[in-house]
Amino acid sequence: MVNHRAYRYGDWKLVMTQPHWGDGTWQLVILALDPAESQDLAESETELFDELKTRWYAYAEFHRVVAFENGRVPADQMYS
Repeated sequence: MVNHRAYRYGDWKLVMTQPHWGDGTWQLVILALDPAESQDLAESETELFDELKTRWYAYAEFHRVVAFENGRVPADQMYS
């Protein structure tokens, strides 16, 4: 799939599914209790949610991940 983002941390998974397949927002799920990834825990686990987003963006920057926004490559990533 194109431009889906995810970060695993133990049983936790931070995931974003872009529009057409999802709503384009980050979600936090615990796979051991919710293997279908149907319950977003981002609001109740805000500290972990923020930490995992920070880790995803650090990983993406280090590995030069091109993250599409609304189906387009951001201008600052086009020729870098």
